[in-house]
Amino acid sequence: MASISSLSRYRINGFIDTAKPVMQNLENIANSAGSWLTYDVTDGKWSVVINKAGTSTFSFGDSNIVVGTGLDKLYNSVEVQFPNKDLDDGNDFVRIDLLPGQRKTAEPDQIMKLNYPLVNEPVQAQLLGFLELKQSRVDTTIEFVTDFTASSVTAGDVIDVTYSPMSYSAKLFRVLQTEEINTGESIQIKITALEYDADVYSADFSRTLRSNADGVISIGDIGQMSTPTVPRIGGVPAAGTAG
Repeated sequence: MASISSLSRYRINGFIDTAKPVMQNLENIANSAGSWLTYDVTDGKWSVVINKAGTSTFSFGDSNIVVGTGLDKLYNSVEVQFPNKDLDDGNDFVRIDLLPGQRKTAEPDQIMKLNYPLVNEPVQAQLLGFLELKQSRVDTTIEFVTDFTASSVTAGDVIDVTYSPMSYSAKLFRVLQTEEINTGESIQIKITALEYDADVYSADFSRTLRSNADGVISIGDIGQMSTPTVPRIGGVPAAGTAG
């Protein structure tokens, strides 16, 4: 049994189907490594942002937020499908359910289903699923439009928001998506971000070895029999008598 601290946190192990669109394959790789694939509009280049603990890189407030709205979404279970290397990369899944005390009152069951075709390590599959589940339960997702001064902000960045209509004071969020909007008069940036909580990234799992062996011995595994010995039952017969 091994803990995540003794294993590679993220490792890609699977086949890339070149018949699929390049972007789909890149997103599969990024998802399997707990990362975002993002496009930098200022540099005109794609890059990868690792989903890990961080600090604010940009501040937003009443002065640069043009429009703001609030959204929410809540899951309490996650099922992760992946090719398990213990089963010769056969299809397997892990499921994580929150304890009753971790759920809100009268919270309905809602399962998040994920698929990582490039992950064949069970602990990594659990970690990715648990991270997504915990992150989805953070209370607030915000969407707002800001001015072009935020053009350097990319998906994965941690930002802080001070916004009086929502009573936010330097509240931390993780950017999920940015979009450039041309109003005809100016260029604005639309940002979607999820409430940031450092506790999301604390997790540890252990694993046990799985096997697809059925315990049946094949003919080739049965060794050659030795010469049998037949013991006589009773004493040695006297001369001239029948055995």
